[in-house]
Amino acid sequence: MPLADRRAGRDHVRLRLSSGRWRMSRTFNIDCRFSSHPVTARVSRSDLGAWVLAGCWLATFPKQRGFIPAHMTRHFGTARNIRNLVASGLWIESVRDGNSGYLVRETMDFAGSRIRDSLWTVGRTDERGYISSRLREAVYRRDGFACIQCGSTDELSLDHIHPWSLGGTDDFANLQTLCRSCNSRKGARI
Repeated sequence: MPLADRRAGRDHVRLRLSSGRWRMSRTFNIDCRFSSHPVTARVSRSDLGAWVLAGCWLATFPKQRGFIPAHMTRHFGTARNIRNLVASGLWIESVRDGNSGYLVRETMDFAGSRIRDSLWTVGRTDERGYISSRLREAVYRRDGFACIQCGSTDELSLDHIHPWSLGGTDDFANLQTLCRSCNSRKGARI
């Protein structure tokens, strides 16, 4: 689902993806000026849909750095969509490491701009939500209002069983009660 976002003073459309076992969220950011760019008049909505799906795939596999192997294109659209994207200049036929494919154009001249602006970027969302007092209370209650490692009832804190920094979630099943000392000792280990 697209979400509006402000980055570096420009509007972007941000598409959230879940990738990997622990739902690390990545984004495919599209400059909002793209929708009014003349290139969008040269391609169909179906072509643009293929372009967005390809961008979402690139967000899931950022090491591709804008390159889509030819064998992957069938997942994004028809052969006609791909031809139209190449004809419009949004995709460029390319070869990388002996594999044929397409480079998704990353920069574009926008009206009124003397510099080439980034058309899209891939990012990772590391915004962390607040753990509600209701959830915190439920975890403490489940664990008997005591540290599950040493049994202390002083300076209790919540700990992520699978660390948040490694993609762990703020779900009830992934939280446990530890005292500050045990939590500090555990660190970002599983």
